[in-house]
Amino acid sequence: DHPEVNPFLEPDKRDKVLKRYGFGKLMAVYKEAKLRLINALLTALQEEPPAVSKKRQITKQSIVS
Repeated sequence: DHPEVNPFLEPDKRDKVLKRYGFGKLMAVYKEAKLRLINALLTALQEEPPAVSKKRQITKQSIVS
């Protein structure tokens, strides 16, 4: 139902098309989820006892080498 849009020549039209299909909403949800995941990972790492994180570093190093 939407005409072909050249995203480089017509950014306004492109945005309208994306908005119509809820793409912006999708990206917002995705960004939010990504931020939550990163925060959760950071908190988990901070709350870890030092012995565990040391073990993890050792396994990381052995995987890399």
